[in-house]
Amino acid sequence: MTLVFRGRAVFAALLAALALAGATGANAAIITSHDDQGRTITFDVRAPVVDTEWYASVLRAAAHGNEISNVTITIVPEPQIPAFCGGQDAAACYSRNGPTIYVPAGKSRLLETILLHEYGHHLDTVWHVPGVPELNGTPTWWADRGMASLLASNQVAFDYSLGWSHSIGEVFAEDYAYIHTHSRYGITWLSPPDAALQRDMFTELGTPTATISKANRKGVRARAQLVCNETVVVTRTFRKGQARRTFDIPNLGPATCDVRLVSSVATTLSYTLHISLAVEST
Repeated sequence: MTLVFRGRAVFAALLAALALAGATGANAAIITSHDDQGRTITFDVRAPVVDTEWYASVLRAAAHGNEISNVTITIVPEPQIPAFCGGQDAAACYSRNGPTIYVPAGKSRLLETILLHEYGHHLDTVWHVPGVPELNGTPTWWADRGMASLLASNQVAFDYSLGWSHSIGEVFAEDYAYIHTHSRYGITWLSPPDAALQRDMFTELGTPTATISKANRKGVRARAQLVCNETVVVTRTFRKGQARRTFDIPNLGPATCDVRLVSSVATTLSYTLHISLAVEST
């Protein structure tokens, strides 16, 4: 729904049919979502019945910036991952060509970690440590992790000559995933990021500490966003059993606005959104 208005807007959203089962996603389709700042998240869906909003909710809650709009998340059936990623043991992969993240279709705690690991590689390509070859993480991470010393002592490398777990890029990607999920950590010779490193990484990346799916665990079923001139003006969440929310936005306009409804649950649901609008001119 697109609205054009100016002045004070009182926006009431009524959400219905929360319990109806439905299908999201599509086969071989480009589907877009948005983060809480209105940045576009692009999915290339090559598997049937994919809930792209589940993937979007993971990325939306993670530390990121404008680079989220420069990558395509390609979702394929899990058995096809080796063909896309070039290895029978691959769970997912990142390619700078595009750039593109290849991940399997599904929903699980493990898949959250895998998706964030690959997004960590994408972040690595846009953050640079002065005077250090890529891939090298981010400047604060490089310093806090003591990477210069580890490199000098031949414990890490910029490639895979010392093994997967000693690749600097893989250490950063695992650290990035871990600070969000606090689950599986694949670098067995290093301890996971401690509280200080986690704090510094979130500070550097410009995002406060967030826990993946935190909104879902609090019972949030969906969020309604008022997006004006490509900027999210306000967001309201719908919890289980909650059907009505009101936005009272002063000094709005002139603006062209969209009302967007975004699912926040891991199951596929269909929604009906009823909009009423009152505009008080100034």
